[in-house]
Amino acid sequence: SFGSSGYGSRANTLPRPGSPARVNTPSRATPSRGGTPASDAARSANFFAGQKVRHGTFGDGVVVSSKLVENDEEVTVAFAGKGVKRLLASFAKLEKAE
Repeated sequence: SFGSSGYGSRANTLPRPGSPARVNTPSRATPSRGGTPASDAARSANFFAGQKVRHGTFGDGVVVSSKLVENDEEVTVAFAGKGVKRLLASFAKLEKAE
């Protein structure tokens, strides 16, 4: 019977006694240090679609897209022979290529 296995019962979804409670909160629950969300929009991206870039490990590539994420820029780049990579500009050390 279904009840004996516990499959689908709420007992499987409740926290165990003594375990920390989990609260679902939005990822941007804390206020940004940059001020209002309008200040984020005022920042401009350093990379744009179609731009040629160079990476120390992946080599030459072309930016597919770029978007501002919190205090960083997420750059999606198509690298020849290496595939498409999503990189954070602050860590990736991308160079603008000619």
